Amino acid sequence: RLAMRGTETVTVLRQQYDHNGDPVGPPVESSIENCIIWPRTSTENDARGIVPISGLAAWMPAGADIRSDDTARVRGEIYQVEGVPARHRKFSGRAWGVLVAFERVGVEANA
Repeated sequence: RLAMRGTETVTVLRQQYDHNGDPVGPPVESSIENCIIWPRTSTENDARGIVPISGLAAWMPAGADIRSDDTARVRGEIYQVEGVPARHRKFSGRAWGVLVAFERVGVEANA
């Protein structure tokens, strides 16, 4: 595939589980190309009136294989998918893209 200018690749890290729900082996990696990434801001200001960054958002191509229980490597850092990926469609019903919110793993909010 041809990469679009200004886009990035997100690596999805999907953990596999056995029939008891226990993790099996390392996560399986897959790449989603042509993603547009931007910082997400908190809805709260800090004491100085600065809006802190609370994670990242990504607009991914239609059909992107990402789920709410996945983690991902974005810009070299590990993030959890926050909430459910929003699969957008045009008025015609054709798939348009997937909007995903990411929260950094191992970082407390407002830290």
